[in-house]
Formats: sequence, structure tokens, C-alpha cells
Amino acid sequence: MRSTVLITGCSAGGAGNAIAKTYNSKGLHVFATARRLAAMENLQGIPGITLVQLDVTDIASIKSARDQVASVLGEGKGLDLLVNNAGVVTVGAAVDMDLQTTRNMFDANVFGMMAMVQEFMPLLMLSNDACIVNTGSVAGLVPFAFSSSYNATKAAVHSYSDTLRLGMHFCSWIKVTTIWLGGVKTNMSQQKPVPFPETSYYAPIEALVRKGRAAPDSTLSIHHPSLTFPLSYNAPDIMPAEVFANSLVTASLKNNPSRRLTLGTGGSMMTWISRLMPDFMMVRPSSTTQFVLLSSHVQTDRIIWSTSFWALAN
Repeated sequence: MRSTVLITGCSAGGAGNAIAKTYNSKGLHVFATARRLAAMENLQGIPGITLVQLDVTDIASIKSARDQVASVLGEGKGLDLLVNNAGVVTVGAAVDMDLQTTRNMFDANVFGMMAMVQEFMPLLMLSNDACIVNTGSVAGLVPFAFSSSYNATKAAVHSYSDTLRLGMHFCSWIKVTTIWLGGVKTNMSQQKPVPFPETSYYAPIEALVRKGRAAPDSTLSIHHPSLTFPLSYNAPDIMPAEVFANSLVTASLKNNPSRRLTLGTGGSMMTWISRLMPDFMMVRPSSTTQFVLLSSHVQTDRIIWSTSFWALAN
């Protein structure tokens, strides 16, 4: 029976924080980590939760955290669960994204995950029933127009996680589960979007895109995913982090966890919509909206052309 777990990205208000509390409620010893210990202040003093400073983009920090965990576990004792939850998101058009920002996202979302697996593998190998849970996203499956770099990181997570799972069959009994995450209400979902550069081809419709992201109607994100990334997080029915955490924890404690889990609002729908619908259907208008074709050769308040998507205007 799995009794110890380490979770990355446990800052208050995030999914990892809710996951830590849920594992704790199930009786597991939880190693909750974040770049700053102060960010996990709400977990301080809870019996069964050990706070560890950890920056997944810093290999020295990862090694230090591993040594701290090994010391608490005791000689010869292993870690049963590793939940790679830490990540960052920056939204922007593919032709506008600053490459250093994209590299930073890959460091946190992909290379950090790889480093965590490599450095904690010795502790996982000491467990008789270890499991690795990697948090991906439907953004790695669905082409949201203003999320190319983030989408790419999550597609990489899916590929890495699936390959890791197969590779584990040759050397250990460690199980690997990939989360295809839809909408979850966290502080990450409420971050302010990065403004378009003044020279951006999309600058004329920035206000339109912002309006789409802020729309309270969750159906807008399903009919017009190019304008809302990745879901309308202001929707009243978006999945609370606590509900998501309970589903993840319950699934990960099974004897044979699923190799893939689709969790979060809209997750299941988006996974098959992305396969079945052509691009123009992914951004089809509703009967109450007006289409504008984006073109750089016409007035910006009338018709503007873009090769990647149709936009909506009221």
C-alpha cells in the first residue's frame, strides 16, 4: 500500500496544494514542495506534511530536496508516489512569443519533470509499489491558437510520460500515469494574459481576445477555443481544485492506476473534439455572433485576414 508521496508545485491556491491536503487526509506522509516555503504557509504545521523547498528548474535544488526526503524516509526506505504537478503557463501567438519565455516554460514544464524523475528514481526503486503521476493537459491535444508554446510543452509531457511508462516495464514495477487536464479553478487559471506586442499581427483584435478569455459563459470556450485559453475559467461550473485533487488521489492509490486520466471541466469533450473536428469547425460561430475575417490588407475594424483562425466580434 502506498504511504508516501512527493508533490511539486504546492503553492497555496494551486492544484498541488489541494492534492497535498487530499493525500494527507488519506493518511499518506506528504512531501509538499514549492520554490518558496512561504508559498505553502497554509500547510505549515499539519501533521503528516513535510514542507520542502524545491525549484524544478534548478538541478541543485532538486538534489537537495531528494536528500532531505531520503533523510526523513530513513535508510533503505523508498518513495511510493511522485506527482509532477509544477508548471507555468504563458499565453501568446506563435509568431509573437519571446523565445526565452518559451525556453523557460519548457524548463519548468518538461525538463524539470525529466530531472525530477531521474533524481528521485533511486528512492522510487526502493518502493515495492511506486507510481509516477505526470500532469499533462488537453492543451497538448487541442490547438488553441494563442497557446502554441504552452501546448508544445504539454504535448512533450504526454510523449515523455508515455515513453517513460513503457520503459519502466523493462527495469522495474514502477507505474506511470499521465493526466490529461481540462479546466480546474486555480490561481494559475487567473493569471493576467501577456499583452500582444505593438507590432503583432494580432494587435487589432487584442481586446476581442481578452473579452473571450474573460467570458463567464463556459460554452464560449468550447465553440471558440482559439479565443479562450484553454477554457473560460470564470465559468461558474469550472471544476474546483479540491474535486480534481480527490479524483487524482483516488485514481493514483489504486493497485493498477490507469495509464491516462482525463480530469477537469471539458477535458473529455476536448480530447475527442480535437480528433473529429476540422479547424474551421473548431472556431465556428454561434447564431448570436458576427464573423470577422482577419486580413492585414483591410481596415482593422472591418475585415482582417489570418491564415490560422477566424475571430468573433459582437
